Amino acid sequence: APREVAHLSSLEMLKEVKGDDDSKKVVAEIMARCFVPSLITTTSWEGFHFVGHEILITEAMDSYGAVVWPSALVLCYFLETNVKHYNMVDKNVIEIGAGTGLVSIVASLLGAHVTATDLPELLGNLQYNISRNTKMKCKHLPQVKELSWGVALDENFPRSSNNFDYILAADVVYAHPFLEELLITFDHLCKETTVILWVMKFRLEKENKFVDRFKELFDLEEISSFPSLNIKLYKAVKKSRRSARKGKVVSRRVFL
Repeated sequence: APREVAHLSSLEMLKEVKGDDDSKKVVAEIMARCFVPSLITTTSWEGFHFVGHEILITEAMDSYGAVVWPSALVLCYFLETNVKHYNMVDKNVIEIGAGTGLVSIVASLLGAHVTATDLPELLGNLQYNISRNTKMKCKHLPQVKELSWGVALDENFPRSSNNFDYILAADVVYAHPFLEELLITFDHLCKETTVILWVMKFRLEKENKFVDRFKELFDLEEISSFPSLNIKLYKAVKKSRRSARKGKVVSRRVFL
């Protein structure tokens, strides 16, 4: 579970990688983009190099959502190195479970209209990180908005105004009791043309169960895998209404 390693920096987490799979080269490239303060500071922070910018991220070690996890770094690296196939310029992008804001910052630096969302208690740090790293640097100023999965979706994110080209999600599936609400949120925010880019670290059987449930509503494609990190990168789009009808009927089942 995330809390077991919450005291480690993302660089230290990556250094713990074991194995000899091909993904280790990419992991090494990602590690080269991370740096930590040389002196002990009163505020915990990490630094990253993406999109030609130095990004400084303030963390809070008492919360899952206020730490930079390796999944976020994998997604940032993917966005930067795949701009030909996934061009963010002028695209409407929402990140769910944005945490520290790193992924949203990188998407903004790549030219997207970004809405970064998370729980209300995380919005202060999220806004701080996004503001300090995007002000006067981005084509479009990113927004920060509260989003509690499954809560007041019609009120805060009405389907009629949801026009997202991409939904970004990094490490949103772990040992929490809101997997059903997460699935409902994915479904609510998606139009037929929306592309989900989702990076997930597999820790427990719950992750596999969620993927199976996710496939009932979405066509899921594994883009890349990092066995040494137990991380996979997925691309997903909504199933056609006819093929999803069966999945929606069973979507009331509860995760065990």
